Formats: sequence, structure tokens, C-alpha cells
Amino acid sequence: MASPTRLRFVPLLAAGALVLFVVAGQVERHRAARRPGAEGENRTREAMDVGGPSSGRPASEPVSGGPDSRAAALARIRRDSAETYLPETLSSNDSALHRWATQGGRVLRVAVVPTTGSLAGGEQITAVNWALARWNEVGLPVRLESGADSAAADIVVRWVDTLQQDGMGRADVTWNRRGEIVRATVLLAARFPDGPVLVPHQRSALALHELGHALGLGHSPNPADALYPTTDTVELSVRDRRTAALLYDLPTGSLKE
Repeated sequence: MASPTRLRFVPLLAAGALVLFVVAGQVERHRAARRPGAEGENRTREAMDVGGPSSGRPASEPVSGGPDSRAAALARIRRDSAETYLPETLSSNDSALHRWATQGGRVLRVAVVPTTGSLAGGEQITAVNWALARWNEVGLPVRLESGADSAAADIVVRWVDTLQQDGMGRADVTWNRRGEIVRATVLLAARFPDGPVLVPHQRSALALHELGHALGLGHSPNPADALYPTTDTVELSVRDRRTAALLYDLPTGSLKE
């Protein structure tokens, strides 16, 4: 039985400085090997590397509570390092934790915008809603709720035909100086750069991965995780769940000692 096509994700570390907020973008690429089909074809598609250096990123403020609070948070991250990939997320974020504020069991409003004129619009919405349900099952103190208008949404998920520079997905996350995420925009490509449309499990894997970034997670070094740079998984692993749970149980901001 042919193995499923895998999507490869590579982060673009690009940010723009604003007076109060910073936008951190992650642009994903893929390496997909198409197995022999009815015509016996066997092609490999690899996207260009669209990564680049970051610039103009203001530093996050230290977490509240002073040095003791920072030390306690770091101790928890180190203690659970074998069961989570939060150390890698922390490293990629200049030792800062970014997540949504959780007061009052917050509901995050999500707008899903399918590609214009696409017959697959319903399938694109279904893939995102499926991914939202998987993240809601983790039991975080925030809940993702689809159906919002894009103008009022906290997270806008927009399907496009293809992305520039051969990317397959992008999560642009905006946070304030306390490290609290205040807005996220996710772009998902409906087709590979050389033309083939993503099949259902690829759409689901792409949405699951990018929504993890929108929640504040970075990439995992473990191939079994949905946030691994090369993924075809359509389920969250135990490590995905534990990493997200730990992130949302810690304070936001810089943990630099």
C-alpha cells in the first residue's frame, strides 16, 4: 500500500516592528513524493526555501512575578522536556512564551474563508473545522469556535489557490509586549506549486499544523508530532497535547535569566 504524501514545513523567521505589537510569520514549505498511480508515475515535488532572517523584533517583557516566577517556569519546562517540545518553541522565540490570554475561559472566534469560486470550498471548511475540534479536545483554557465573520475574528483562516514563493501554509501571529497573542492569520494553499490539489488528509494535516502555530506552538523535533516540520499526521500526538497544555499553564513573556 502506498504511503501518504508528506508535507514539509519550514519556518520563515520574519517580523516587522510595530509600536505596541510584533508580527512573527511562519511560512511553510513541503517536500511531497507522489507514489506510482494508475499511470505509473513517480514524481517528487520540492518547494524553494523561503526562509530569511528576522529584523526589527522588539523584545517581550519579562514574565510577571520577577526572577522567582521565571525560574519556576523554566524549571517546569526543563522537568517536562522529555514529554514536550516547549524547549524548542522557547528557543525559536528568543526565550519568550507567546499564547492567547485565558481569562474567563476565552472563546477564540475563527473565520474560515475558502478559495474564491472553488468547488472544494466546503471541503476546505470541513478540514479546518475538523482541525479545530482536535485542538479543542486538548482541553486548553481557550476554545476555538468557527463561524465568525473575518472582520471580527481572532483567527482568520484563509485558503488560497497557491502561496507565493512555493509555500504551502503560513501562520502570521501578532502578540503584545506581555507575550499575549492578540491576532492570528493563517493562509493555507489549496494546491501544490506544480498544480495538484491537496487531497483530504493533506488539507487536514496542513490545517492541524498551522493552527498549532496560531495557538503559539513552534516546531517539534519528533516525527510523530503534528508540529514536526515534515508531517502527514491528522491526529495530535501525546506530545502535541502535553506541549500545548504546558504552554497554556505557564505565564507569557520573556524567560531570559
